[in-house]
Amino acid sequence: LQFLYLIARSSRQRATFHKMTRLAILAAAAGCASAMRTFELAPGVEMPAVLLGTGYMPPDCDPKPACQNAWQNATGYAMTKAWLAAGGRGIDTAWMYNDQIGVAAAVAESGVSDEVFVLTKIPGVMNYSTAMNFLEQNVAQLGRPLDAVISHWCDANAQHPLPPGFACTEAHIWDTWRALEDFYRAGKARAIGVSNYCVRHMETLRKNFTIAPQLHQIERSPYYEQEAMTAYCKEHGIHIQGYAPLNDADRQSGSGPAAHALLKDPVVTAVAAGAGVTPGQALLLWQVQRGHSVTPRVGGLNRTTPNLQHIRENLAVVDGTAPLLSEDALRRLDAIADRPKTWPTAGLCHDTL
Repeated sequence: LQFLYLIARSSRQRATFHKMTRLAILAAAAGCASAMRTFELAPGVEMPAVLLGTGYMPPDCDPKPACQNAWQNATGYAMTKAWLAAGGRGIDTAWMYNDQIGVAAAVAESGVSDEVFVLTKIPGVMNYSTAMNFLEQNVAQLGRPLDAVISHWCDANAQHPLPPGFACTEAHIWDTWRALEDFYRAGKARAIGVSNYCVRHMETLRKNFTIAPQLHQIERSPYYEQEAMTAYCKEHGIHIQGYAPLNDADRQSGSGPAAHALLKDPVVTAVAAGAGVTPGQALLLWQVQRGHSVTPRVGGLNRTTPNLQHIRENLAVVDGTAPLLSEDALRRLDAIADRPKTWPTAGLCHDTL
């Protein structure tokens, strides 16, 4: 906590940090989840069905990158602290998010660190030694062995332009996966997987892996179902985890449907009303009941403070207190027509069944 305060260099940043910390502590009043829904990734490795998404784009501030990194760590700290205080136990982070020091501080202070499941990512595909270096950096930043670690993407994209040495080639796919396998065998990661891969990348992996990916994190919602990849992963026993499950309601991507469009969709609102849940809960239940985990964010209107009401709603899904959707309701959500991808800069595959 003291470290996070020190990296917030300006008085304005420190005032914001204090406000975020106070809101995070207030989340303790939300109560504690009693019995969590989980998915088994590997023998003895149970992951909560709902993980806190912590990837937030920083504001444009100076000096760069120190100002932006301070904001991301302070935001990650506040969101994680609120989530854990309310009873959440799953966290989704990444090396690229620049928030792992803040996340780690919140986990360490929580008093329940042994119960927390942290999923992280290394940035793309690369040669073996570089991949091992990123894996060790994640361990150092999080201060613990990795519960799950995945390769964040393969193809180049506008949001994360690939520097030399990170091209999406067969050699880099294999080298990166070999590093993940070795990390897993060494006991430094309990589960390994990928994110934003296309079917062709998964097939490249299948040629040489000795350990199959245990999960694949992809953008997934009723507006972007990824039917081909979902079917592929089901066929090969790979757990699907959906990011942007509310279709990026807080509008960080700047593309895809308008903010809150999915939450206001007439089918979604009707399903939610019929089940006695909120639209956001209906969307999370749609995935969880279909066997997929999710990583919703819980930022407030300014994205820097936790929305305690959303935390309570999300935890009602993971602790089983939110009523389940009927099969008919699930099918109505299945039938919603696809829209453009919210995050086209990663995992835009055009896979077909």
